[in-house]
Amino acid sequence: MAQSRAEQLLNQQLTAFLAGVPARLREDRDFGLLWEQMGESDERVAAAARDYNDSVHALNSRIVAFPSNIVAATTKVARAQYFLPGGRTR
Repeated sequence: MAQSRAEQLLNQQLTAFLAGVPARLREDRDFGLLWEQMGESDERVAAAARDYNDSVHALNSRIVAFPSNIVAATTKVARAQYFLPGGRTR
């Protein structure tokens, strides 16, 4: 949890820093590649979060449906928490 908060803070600070870069530098090819890679990384993180939340939904649905609920109760499987931006859960 602490690592996810630290990563979120780093991402916010890096994004704010890059947004304040002068226009002349933003037009540089290397800077453009960096910006593109950051966007791709954000998309991969978002896709992984969606996949995780889909798995959480499937698990939570199964542990309340018969007969899976009997197995879940005997093995003490608990409901999982969804991932929210910023490392929060619900």
